[in-house]
Parts: sequence; structure tokens; C-alpha cells
Amino acid sequence: MAKCPNCGKEVSEGFRFCTNCGEKLEPVEPVQSVEPAAETVEEAPVTEPNADTVEEAPVTEPAAEAVTEPAKEEPASEVPVSVANEVPVSEAVNEVPVSEPAVEVPEEIQAAEPAPEPVSEVLIAPMMEEAVYREPAGAPGDNGQSRETPEEKKKQPPYFLIGVAAVVLIVIIGFVALGKVFGGFNPMQLLGGGTPGQKFLGYQTDYFNGKLKAMEDLGLLRMEDNRALTFTVTGEVKGNKEVAEYLEDSSLVLKTKTNLDKGNLQASLLVKLTGNSVLDAYGEYDNGNFSFAFPSIDKKLYTADVKTLLENNTGEEVQIPDLKKSKENRKLGKKLLAKYGVLLSKSMNKKNLTTEKGTFTIEHLDEDLKDTKYKGTRYTFKPKAEEIEKFVEKLADMMEKDKDLEKFIEQGAYGKYLELISGYGRNESTAEQLSDLAERLRDNAEDIGEELEDNNLTWVVGVEGKTLHEIYLFADNDDNGELDTEEESYFVLASGKDKEEVAEFFNISPDGYSSVVYLWNTYKKKGKTLDGTITGMLDTLYLNKTDYTIETGKKYQILPYGEYKFRDIEGDNGKVTLTVKAGKKNSTDCELKMSGLYDLDYNDIRSMTLHINVKEGADISKPKGKTEDITDYSTDELYDLMSEFSSEIRNIGEEVFGG
Repeated sequence: MAKCPNCGKEVSEGFRFCTNCGEKLEPVEPVQSVEPAAETVEEAPVTEPNADTVEEAPVTEPAAEAVTEPAKEEPASEVPVSVANEVPVSEAVNEVPVSEPAVEVPEEIQAAEPAPEPVSEVLIAPMMEEAVYREPAGAPGDNGQSRETPEEKKKQPPYFLIGVAAVVLIVIIGFVALGKVFGGFNPMQLLGGGTPGQKFLGYQTDYFNGKLKAMEDLGLLRMEDNRALTFTVTGEVKGNKEVAEYLEDSSLVLKTKTNLDKGNLQASLLVKLTGNSVLDAYGEYDNGNFSFAFPSIDKKLYTADVKTLLENNTGEEVQIPDLKKSKENRKLGKKLLAKYGVLLSKSMNKKNLTTEKGTFTIEHLDEDLKDTKYKGTRYTFKPKAEEIEKFVEKLADMMEKDKDLEKFIEQGAYGKYLELISGYGRNESTAEQLSDLAERLRDNAEDIGEELEDNNLTWVVGVEGKTLHEIYLFADNDDNGELDTEEESYFVLASGKDKEEVAEFFNISPDGYSSVVYLWNTYKKKGKTLDGTITGMLDTLYLNKTDYTIETGKKYQILPYGEYKFRDIEGDNGKVTLTVKAGKKNSTDCELKMSGLYDLDYNDIRSMTLHINVKEGADISKPKGKTEDITDYSTDELYDLMSEFSSEIRNIGEEVFGG
């Protein structure tokens, strides 16, 4: 147990930040406490999937329908496990009857002769360039200096595991891009739900399904195919009379309209200062064509074919998302998730997937929750090199022949992610990239298996009843079944509860020393009110301690009603408070107040308040005027055009404010 050097509160081993004040901490030795009785899982028969069934399986789109439909009664011995981990704002996901898996898994192939180059360099090198962690210079307590990395490690870190972490990030991005990719999705049903391997994967999928639904219920992931919003922003300041006068009759109006059924996105912006319109802008994306205008500066409407424009100026093939295929791609995403989930579950057996039934604690939570005991089951997946090699070969075969995967990538324009993984440029088609990646996987399957076994790849899942409490994916360098956060690469998710307090912890560390993703969230729920604190980091983006008191129970336009208090990142006296409440005519009013600015020397401004009204609906019309096609513009011509607009906007600012 360590103490925070800033506030003095005790903090559990392995924590990167103080859960009380957000102070960055030096690494400490972790201690894992487990009291299970080892037990071997009996291997259940796996029904061979049928690809034709999956093709025709209906997919429910809205998440709400899936969670409100009552489950059918089944005999206790046949009822599948469906997990709905407690989340801040959503009810538990009801169980859904299990159907047989409906996915065809390709036959095994003979391993190709492994390439002589190390798998770390051959397979993952391109991804590693993107996954390098940079310590955030602005994080409190480090004085802008990065921590030195130890020169020596016990073992070479598993680079393929780091690649897995990068893929996890890509998948998260994909979830956001797809919206309701899990809407109406029951992992146990699609994976079969009978074998320990299917349950092992199903618990995890269902957990994230519940989290996505919780965010959707809060309005944080409202990604309807057709939606229109109008944002009206006004402001006021104290301490500077001149600026205050400018803002008295000033406003910014942003309108957005999304119609994915037609593949159309529109936006307009109008800025008024002291009652005068000083800037008017318009933009539209319509099935691969982009148009924009600045009517207050130039009466022309500029248009371009985005794909051609980018390819002409980059010399590379460019993928453009087909917005009209968004719904179809979400269905493909569910189908692919089931297909590859079945493949992974088939690599699990009674030797490499074991269970420990009894009580366990979660060491990665703070001192108020770390000693809480949970009675349930811990699954541990620890495959051998030969098993990993065989899985990689099957994966390569499936990817190379998968037309659904190819279509999914092309319709969603995910070629950049494929390029990141494969290391090949976009001048190749998606089919060629998948083929190249498959060949690389086959050539290095043996090396991948040996490397992961050498680093003791370990994947642990802990559940109590139907509630998932922990996921650990790490390199067990000491081969003791315990995660060493100082020495080992890892992915950690922990969720615990003690009386009224709930804590959730999420961390990805590629080297056991620094984090690329970190999130700590604690809250208490009283009725429909959540009172909590969140601290986090995504690469170099650091989210300091943020307190929130919000209402739950219905979908909101932007954010849940309530109050959000943000601590000043620089550690000065600045305070930022966001208040969200119901506005007139079914709109939402947001008030963002920044105080303590006088000490920061902001032109004598003591405080600033922004009022933001958000309402459904947006009246957007395309500006009239001469149309100019800039599809064939060179890079220099585009630069000159943008410079001209920038200069005009700067002149407007100088004219209004002087100087």
C-alpha cells in the first residue's frame, strides 16, 4: 500500500494516479489475493456452425428492444449464461434463448515455413510505430518531465500482445463509428453459449454490450441515422468591460443535419458580434462529394469529388465511407463478431482453459474496495505455442476468404486500420491487403505461438453469478499466475462494488511501466441520481479529476442533466463548471462557467460564462451563387485558397476587435 504524495490518501499497488486527487504516482509493487480451489473445466461438445444460417439470421437494430424483451423459460441445465454487469444507468440485460451457432469455421491448414525475421519486426513493426506511448507533459506532478524507462527488463516484452492492445483500440474506435453495433446482440446466442470457451468470451462481450447501452441511455452515444440539431452559443464575462460589451448582442449558431439513409451530412455556422453578422459558413458531404461556402466573404460555392481530390494530391488510393450502407455494415459487424468469436472459442479446451471456483478479490481497486470478496468463478486461458499457431493459421485462412470482412472494410472505409495492422499501403485493394496479411500470419504462425508461450500469455476473467468483475490479459513473465504491473505488458479491466459505491478501472500498458489508455470511475447511485468522479488518460490527452452529479432515467440530447466540475489541468486556481438542464420547448440548456481566470492573466477577465442551447431540428439551405469545382486543384492551389479565406477571417476579427 502506497500513499499519495499530494493528499496523503492510501492507494493500492499498481495505480498510476491517486483516486482521490488525481496526482500521478510512481509505480509500486502489486499484490494479488486469490482464494480459489483449482478445478479443471469439463470440455463440452461444440456444435459445428452453419454459415447459411448466419446469413439468414435476423438482427435486431435498436438496443432497447433487446433488453426489454422477456426471456423464455428453459430447463436449468440448458439455460445459457447472459451477463449484464451493473452499469450506472441501464437495467440488467435480460437473458435471451440460445440458438445453435451459425458460422462456418474453415478446416485447418498446414503451417507454412516460418520466415527467418523475428515476428515482432515482421508482423507488428508497422503497428508499433503508432502505439508508442508519450508521457503527457501537462500531467500534474511530473513538472513537464517524462519518466525514465528502466533499461533492463526480465524478458523482452511480447510485441504481439502490444499489437493486440492496438487492435483493441481500433475495435473501440470501430464501435463508436458503427454506433449500435451491439444493439440487439446476444453474444451467447451467436457463439453457441454451451462450452466454457463460449461462456468465457460471452461474459466479456455482454459486459461491453451493457456499457455501450448505458452510454446510449445517457445520450453519450446517440448516433441516429437521421438527426438534426441547432446549437446557439452566447457568452458573458466579468472583469473586462470592453469584452463584455462586445458579447452583449453576440452569438454563434451552429446547425447540423445527418441523413445517413441518403448519405448526406450538412452543417452551417453563423457568427454575430454586437448584432452584426460577421461570418457565415456552410458545408455539405453528399455521397462522396463535398461542397463549402463562406457567403459573408465569397459568393461562390466550392465543390469537389473527395476521393479524386485526395488521390490526386496524395498519389495513393483513398477509401471513402458509404454512409448509405451504415445499417448494412452494422449487421455485417455483428455477423463478423460471431464468426470470429466461434473460431476463437474453438481454440479453447479443458487443458488451456481452466476454472477456479471460490472467492476472489480485486487488487486493482482502491483500499475501500480491494478487500471485498466475490464468490464465483475465475477463468484462466493459457494456450500453448502449437495451439496458438493452429489458431493463427485458421484465422489467416478465414480472413483471406472472407468476403463479408472485405465488404465491411470497404463500406466503412476502414482500410487505414487494415494498413496499420498489415503494414501495406492503400495502393493495394482490400482483398490484396487481406491476402498479404493472411500470408504474413501463416508465415509467422509458429514464431507467434512460440513468442506468446515464451512470454506466458495469460487471459483471466472473474465473474460472480452473471456479473463480470475483472478481465486481465497479460504477459506472465514470472509464470506465477499473477499480474506484475511493473514488469509485464497488460490489459486490465476491473469492476467492484461495496455497499453503495461502485468502482470501475480500465488500463492498457504496453510495457508494464506506462499507459496508453487509463480510466478510473467511481460513483454512488441514489434513486435516479449518480454522484461520482472520473479520471483518465488517452495517450497524451489527460483528463484530470472530474466530479459529476447527474440524473439518469431517460435519453438526453447531448449530456445527462446535472453538474460537472472540472479541475484545472495546469493546477492553477481556474475552475470550470458545466451545468446541464432542461430548456424551453424541449431544448437543453448548458452553462459552462470558468472562474479564477484573473490569476491566469486573461486580460483582467475574472470569469467567463458560455450559454449553450441545444434543440432538435435545423433549417439549413445551400447558399446561392456561382459553383466552382476544385476537384482538380493542386496542393498549392488548395493552400492558396484556404490561405485567402484565413486572411479574410483574420481581417474580420481585426476589424471588429481592432489591432
